[in-house]
Amino acid sequence: MDFVGNRRVASSVNLERKLRQEIYSCTLKEGDLLASENQLIRKYKLSGYQIRKAIANLKKEGLLKSIRGSGTYVVSPEERRKTVSNGDASSGRILFLSFESYFSRDLFHSPGTYDPIFRGLSREFASSHYDLVFGHVSNETVPPECLASRNIAGVIFLGEPSSEFYRKYLHRFPCVGINNYQFSCEFDRVRLDDFARSYIAAEYLASIGHRRIAYFCDTIGSAQTDFRVDGFRKAVRELGLDPDPALEIVFRRIPKGESDAPWSAFPDFTSRLEPLFTAPNPPSAIICYDDPRLMAVQCSLQKMGLSVPGDVSLAGAFNGRQTWCENATSVCDRMEDICVEAARLLLERIERKNSCSGKTILLQPYLVHGQTTAPLKHREKK
Repeated sequence: MDFVGNRRVASSVNLERKLRQEIYSCTLKEGDLLASENQLIRKYKLSGYQIRKAIANLKKEGLLKSIRGSGTYVVSPEERRKTVSNGDASSGRILFLSFESYFSRDLFHSPGTYDPIFRGLSREFASSHYDLVFGHVSNETVPPECLASRNIAGVIFLGEPSSEFYRKYLHRFPCVGINNYQFSCEFDRVRLDDFARSYIAAEYLASIGHRRIAYFCDTIGSAQTDFRVDGFRKAVRELGLDPDPALEIVFRRIPKGESDAPWSAFPDFTSRLEPLFTAPNPPSAIICYDDPRLMAVQCSLQKMGLSVPGDVSLAGAFNGRQTWCENATSVCDRMEDICVEAARLLLERIERKNSCSGKTILLQPYLVHGQTTAPLKHREKK
């Protein structure tokens, strides 16, 4: 059975959402023949009514069309825009471009990453005359065809394009960068307050009694991760936590610009953690770079005979509405909200033909309380 964002496809709504995502991400390409109703019934264990309802809604959006005696096909972007805009000449394409420097292709298309991005963008663009297309660039010398042919109205991008790529392909369009720190290039930005991200987690752990708090990050080396480490260091100073450099477990596990997630198996971080927990004064809590690292750290701690949160409290971070790790205490990176703001900013630039760029919108993360943290005094009574 297929899954959508860690949830089983068990309704016409979820199937509709899954097919819509596959069309926008070009997993289902223009002209592709959709599986027959009976095939979809067998694959997703849904009723014929549920299948027909999902397909009917996608037809109304102009994403699918049926040809009598032939089947149901994915509609081309050009034909789709005519359906949505009723021939409005101002309609066009918006390109969402993901760079390998931020996410690998597999990680970008994974539900935990793709779902909040898709939800945020589609919320704003659904009522506009612009068709949304997705692209991923692993080799910056080969842009998506619509970008190279200039057949777009604007670009929202995630990651850091090289200066050459930006000058050659992006600078001529209205652009909004997401979570981008390239201040040498002039474009609008919407990003998370990465400095506050670690501070918020440390502040919560301190409020429940923890003083020796470690920070774990295996992706050090980018402006974004550096800001997050700086936020942790400021929290240590301002909250009166133990200022021990040994509590900063910050390193780069893989070469910069590469990504090994989603993982087929959790990395073993035992060798990194053991020195802390064999020392006389081990940490009582660890702030992890994100939820996948939280789960990997938890597995490594279990190998060392330590439980979470009985012996060690863990805090992580996640992109969307739900944490990757069920019931984890995690900071929400608000990717869906960031994409909503990016879409609004881009539409404002396009519609007003405003050439002035350089605006930055900063969003504050927030903490979701879960079961991977516990007050220190409660743990000590056990």
